[in-house]
Order: sequence, then structure tokens, then C-alpha cells
Amino acid sequence: MDYLKQQNAASAPALRVIARYLASRSEGQGISDLQKALQPSALKHEQSRFSQDRGGAAASLTASLAVGVDLGFLEAQGVTRDRRVWSLRDSMRDQVVAAAANSRTFRSFLLRCLGEKAMRDLDCGERPSDVTLALTWLLRQDPLTPFPSIWSDGPEAAFRHARADTLVNNSEQWRAFVRWARALGLAHLAETGRQKTHLLIDPTRALSDVLHAMPSQASADQWFRRLRSTLPVFGEPRLIAALPSESAPTPDVPVSIALAMQKLARIGRLRLLASSDARDAVVLRLGRREQRISEVHIMEGVA
Repeated sequence: MDYLKQQNAASAPALRVIARYLASRSEGQGISDLQKALQPSALKHEQSRFSQDRGGAAASLTASLAVGVDLGFLEAQGVTRDRRVWSLRDSMRDQVVAAAANSRTFRSFLLRCLGEKAMRDLDCGERPSDVTLALTWLLRQDPLTPFPSIWSDGPEAAFRHARADTLVNNSEQWRAFVRWARALGLAHLAETGRQKTHLLIDPTRALSDVLHAMPSQASADQWFRRLRSTLPVFGEPRLIAALPSESAPTPDVPVSIALAMQKLARIGRLRLLASSDARDAVVLRLGRREQRISEVHIMEGVA
């Protein structure tokens, strides 16, 4: 399923609201009950933050339900929409309930779900969702050259030049894509000169969110293999191979990931051991700087 094209109004915050509500309702809920319970408050608030999207809270609810089913943590029973009942998938209930407890754990849960679904799609010979491929593409761009927030001011040309306009190809899809990137901890908006807003590629939050699941000490090559397995959008080779042709070669570790690693090292959450030996070493490139590292250590006491 393509989320940007088919379920454009879906959002990560709306999915968390739905998951929290269904967590205490094992029997599930129909669409009318979900609308009455959720739209007047939480979903309406989330939708108001993105008022340019079409359809309002009702569209956000139905699109987010469809995405949750596609990602595998929601299930829908019933033939027609009016009689359909949505609930948490039993096999994932405990995981979803724990993840929905706060926004940080839920965004990490969603990012992992997107990656896992993309890998299942590839195993079945299917194309992963447009949003997952677009996020993978975004993280391979230079974080030192931010995108203007307005589609026609730069992103449109960049996507077309990279042949990635099959993933994001108009302003409405771009707004939805930016919403996903921000909500998942992969980018943020910042005002630059002349009151212009740019999208800054920075996956530091997303990387920080999964440190608890990473080896506390490992060779750099092993550590990054584990990272790509945990979060495929960070550069899993099969997912990269599914991207449109790139106009120029990019490093094995995307520059945006190198930036996040160095930021976490500066604040003492990671220790990156330098190496002159090519064996099991990984090169982090940022601008004209190169750092060859042999091991990655997560510092004790890191949450």
C-alpha cells in the first residue's frame, strides 16, 4: 500500500491515539464509536496542526486505521465499512500497549514496523510503501543542505532529478511526507533566513530511541549491520536497491546517520573508537571530514 498516495491523511500521532484507545477494548470498536470517541478531541487536535490536508479528522481516522492494518498491528473484521470492527492484533497487543505509553516509544515502534513491513514486501516480490522508500531516500541526502519546506521551492526539483518523484510527486504528498519524517524523529523544521522554513534531515532522535536494542559494545561493522536490521530505512541494502536510480554514489553509512552518530558521541551517549585498520572498520563522512571507526560503545547508564 502507498500511504502518501492512497492514505494521505494518515499520521503517526493519530495512530498512537487509536492504539491507546483500543488497548482497553479487546472486543474492538466500529467506525461510528471510534469517530464519537476520538474525533472531537485528540484526532481533531492533531489534524488542526496540518490544516492544509484534505478531509479533516474523519479522513485522518480512516486513513490511519488503514495504515495500522497494513503495518500489521491493527486488524479489521467485517465485510462492509459500517459493520467493520477494528482492534489490536492479539499477537502484538502487549507490544503495542507498551509502545503507545508515550510518544517516543511509539514513534520508534512505528519506524520499526515500517521497516519490517518493507522487508516482508521485498520477500514477497512486492514494492515497499512510498513513504518507507521516500524516508530511505531522504536519509541518504546531505543533511548539510536542507530542503525548503515549500514543495515548489526545491523539493520538487530534487525528487525529479533523482527520479524519486514516483515516491513523492506533488505538494500534498510532500506535506504528508514531511509529517511522517518529523513524527518519526528523522527530521525537523527550522526557520532560516528571510523567514523561510526548511526541513532539516536529522535522525538523531530515531537513533537515540533504539540504543537500548543495540549491542553495548561491538565492532563498527557488526554494530551498523544490527542498526540496519533494526531500522531498515537507515540503509538496509535491499531497501536501497529498491530506490529509484541515484545520480551519484553515496557512502555505505548515509551522511545523515554519520551526523546522528557524531552528535550522540559529542553528548557522551556513544563512544566511537578510531581505527587505522580497514578490517571491520566503518567510515563516517560528513562534509569534507572522514572518521574511520573500529568499534562502537554505548556508554553505561544510557536510557
